[in-house]
Amino acid sequence: MRAANPVTAFVLGGAGNMGAVHLGMLRALLERHILPDLVLGCSAGALNGAAIASRPSLDTLARLEDLWLDVARPDVWPSGALSSAVGLLRRRPAINGNAGVRRVIDRFLPGASFSDLDVPFACVATSLDTGGERWFDRGLLAEPVLASAALPGLLPPVEIAGEAFIDGATVCIVPLAKALELGATRVFVLQVKDLDTTPRRPQRPLEALLRAFAISRNFRFVHEMASVPAGVEVHVLPSVPWPRMRYDGFSRTADLIERAHAAAAAYLDRGGIGGAGRGGSVAAMSEYRPVNLSPSGPPETVLDPEPDESTRMLAGALASPGDRRSAVAAVVARWPRSLAAWAELGAHARDDVEAYACYRVGYHRGLDRLRQSGWRGSGLVRWRHPSNQAFLRAVDGLARQAAAIGEDDEAERCRQFLAQLDPDLPDVRERGGA
Repeated sequence: MRAANPVTAFVLGGAGNMGAVHLGMLRALLERHILPDLVLGCSAGALNGAAIASRPSLDTLARLEDLWLDVARPDVWPSGALSSAVGLLRRRPAINGNAGVRRVIDRFLPGASFSDLDVPFACVATSLDTGGERWFDRGLLAEPVLASAALPGLLPPVEIAGEAFIDGATVCIVPLAKALELGATRVFVLQVKDLDTTPRRPQRPLEALLRAFAISRNFRFVHEMASVPAGVEVHVLPSVPWPRMRYDGFSRTADLIERAHAAAAAYLDRGGIGGAGRGGSVAAMSEYRPVNLSPSGPPETVLDPEPDESTRMLAGALASPGDRRSAVAAVVARWPRSLAAWAELGAHARDDVEAYACYRVGYHRGLDRLRQSGWRGSGLVRWRHPSNQAFLRAVDGLARQAAAIGEDDEAERCRQFLAQLDPDLPDVRERGGA
């Protein structure tokens, strides 16, 4: 039975460069007027948690998304692969310095302290001296957040009051118990790794070592989940399949945000989960509603038309009696941001892999265009507006080609995304130029 006015906690677990997943989950929560009364963070969850605690709104989240989308590997991990290998042999505590991570923190919360935040926030780090966890909830934010995110060996320990600290995920990857200790009666766990998934059996010594570390690290959370007292709601938001990417890469940030948002939104809607934290008043939350929400229904985004010249050039290519693929490819080369050109190149591709690549470029170009038009991952992008059709064709094409090459999870995600964008979507293949 749910409490009438629950004390709602957002618990953000360790994530590393997969921390973009938190943003999609947070967006789904805020869109449904689910606000935190307290926020707890660990590792990358400390940065994201502090940011959303500063003012839990979609505007804040949009700024945080912009920050993540702007981060590249050299911003955080200046050492290349060769330098990293050599660094393991040097007499120093970490391969990289932490100046890059500090700059990321300062860009969003320059000079901020815990007391500046709208919502109570705490983050956890691991003491190298005692091996225990240490919680920080007062003073300046930068050093505790930096300590909580100090991945062992990759980033140096952070000294606070004479004690050295590293990544909080070493001992507390998901700080559920702390939320319960502080009085939470409804907890939303934002965890990037699905602990119920059976991993592939290790094939190499390093894989076995990392798997053993993960089992040890995750055991505490599994135990705490089994010990949640009666009367407390705990919602572990679904994670998404991890893409194949380097531990220090940020190339899939936008995709991770959208996948996590779709999964979290579906989970919350299935359970009818919504309502308010911060005193339980929905009426006081109008400032947290999705952008452009109107009484007539969900927000709707209409993309700007493509340039007339690119439209004429593409029409000429499609009317060409010769090699249409080459003619369309020339349009793409001249207008690389044209969604219609990428969709047509996918339709005229030589094989499934080439088609997949073309549709994926159109998909990501389209997400960029949508964001520039004010879309923040919620609301409709309807086929009935001609300027939206090329993007929807790209998403539909990506779904079909993902299925064709055996990427079934991606195909299903794209189909769900299309249903959210336009519940009345016609058969795109019949209506498009393919």
